[in-house]
Amino acid sequence: DGVPTETWVQQVEVENHLLSLYNYELHSESVKSVVLDREQHITFCLEGLNSLSEGYSCLDASRPWMCYWILHSLELLGAPDRLSSDTVN
Repeated sequence: DGVPTETWVQQVEVENHLLSLYNYELHSESVKSVVLDREQHITFCLEGLNSLSEGYSCLDASRPWMCYWILHSLELLGAPDRLSSDTVN
């Protein structure tokens, strides 16, 4: 189509903003390395599987995809075994 939509423009703006933040941090003298707080991410994912905040209510139709990406994140973090039987059910 080649016609930029409002959402496409917003997406590009967000990507450019994040890229500028990333590049700033990458070249900053105060940041020597980026550390992933694995436990905090795992906790966030597990909480997201049990309930999502009101901010996600507009994504109700995407709930299966949200579950997929959260489970995928847990797999990448090496924590799929941390799922409770209640969550699985």
